Amino acid sequence: MHMDKLYESDTKGGPPLKKAQKKDPRHLSWQKLTWIFTLACLFGVALEVIWCRFLTGRWESRTGLVFGPFNPVYGFGAVLFTLCLCRGKPKPLWLLFLAAAVLGGGFEYLCSWLQEQVLGTVSWDYGAEPFAIGGGRTSLLYAAAWGVLGAVWARWVYPALSRLTVRIPHRAGTLAAGVLALFMAADLTVSFLAVLRQSERRQGRAAPTAIGRELDRRWPDEVLKEIYPSMKPVSEKEENK
Repeated sequence: MHMDKLYESDTKGGPPLKKAQKKDPRHLSWQKLTWIFTLACLFGVALEVIWCRFLTGRWESRTGLVFGPFNPVYGFGAVLFTLCLCRGKPKPLWLLFLAAAVLGGGFEYLCSWLQEQVLGTVSWDYGAEPFAIGGGRTSLLYAAAWGVLGAVWARWVYPALSRLTVRIPHRAGTLAAGVLALFMAADLTVSFLAVLRQSERRQGRAAPTAIGRELDRRWPDEVLKEIYPSMKPVSEKEENK
């Protein structure tokens, strides 16, 4: 048998083989998820900056990481939508909307809860708005916004992005995705440590290590205030109630 036959997809006899998978837009890989995460982090910031400008008339930073214009909430949200909504047979728009609204609203609630528990801060509070859920961690209006984003992502954006990714040469794409994954992992780690160290400073705790002292030097409170203008201690949230 010719060796090329070994790489052909055989859906009747078993799962698709590796070479066929690489060229199948429906196939998910760590490389594709890396591109999805990064692009969603980037475009999520642009979308939120424009939305903030529309609501408040101000240009304001909406980044979530200390290096680059990235917000991981949108990155993880896009990965979640991809894994839950973009696999299997195509789904009707109304079902995509409802599923994305539940997933997005639940994810936003979880992010708010984790931020408060781990870092002692909040970055959004919808408690004073109509249809708030969970003490203001999310709301029906923002869940509906997640529903629209998820439906658009699953129906149009993700299929188009998938068709583009399969055109990237495998070796070059793997190398680029690997470098990007390492950068994003480092960015996430340093960003978390910087805001965790800020929480410790608020508690009057001195940096016990050289890493902590470097975090204090590179990302003091005034720098983090510029990066995260909407992030406030939980105590300020309680005072405003």
